[in-house]
Amino acid sequence: MGTRSLLNTAKVMESIAERINQISVYGGLDQVLNGLIQIKGEQK
Repeated sequence: MGTRSLLNTAKVMESIAERINQISVYGGLDQVLNGLIQIKGEQK
């Protein structure tokens, strides 16, 4: 992997982390966990 792809990965991880922080601030951790459980249930 080149440095550019590593940088891109870091940026993606950062934006995901920011989104998760926003979700947990607005919706609370319980809603986030319930959402994850529902998504996993739909995939089966």
